[in-house]
Amino acid sequence: MSKKAKGKKGKGKKKKGGGLGDPTPEELSWILQTEKESLQKKLIDEQHRANTEKAAENEVKSKVMKIEKDFEEEVERTADIISDMTRQYKSKEEDLLNKICNFEERVTKLKETTEERKITIDTLKKEKEDKLDEKNKLIKELKDNIDSMSSQFAEMLKETLNKMKTRIENANKQWEEENETNIIQRFDEHMKMK
Repeated sequence: MSKKAKGKKGKGKKKKGGGLGDPTPEELSWILQTEKESLQKKLIDEQHRANTEKAAENEVKSKVMKIEKDFEEEVERTADIISDMTRQYKSKEEDLLNKICNFEERVTKLKETTEERKITIDTLKKEKEDKLDEKNKLIKELKDNIDSMSSQFAEMLKETLNKMKTRIENANKQWEEENETNIIQRFDEHMKMK
């Protein structure tokens, strides 16, 4: 059979579904060859796409691993920082609590000292007032004694003055009498001598 006959035969026969008849072995070979090449191209494209996807996946995995590693390092660094900050915080807190305790002790001691000093001041004030009262009493007694002694002394002086006046008067009288007598005697004696 020639090509024309084949072509007519192929054209003339139709399948039930409205398609063409069975292809010849050469056509079948050519169809299969085309399909093979198409599938090979598809396979190469799919392999290329798979390789690209695999490379992208590997790159993503690599990035994920790097991110995970960075994250773990960051977590460790954060934990170290938190640990250091916690240690510093506890140290500062302990220092502040010690300072607070010291200040509270000082405040308590100062309050006690203040109370003791208030008591001492009150005691000293009371003693001072008592001593002032005693001194005032003594001063009053001494003034009374001075007044009494002054009165007695004044009376004694008055008596002494009166006695002295009396004595002086007596002495004057006696002197006058003696002098008068002496003068008269002297005069008499003087007259007798002449």
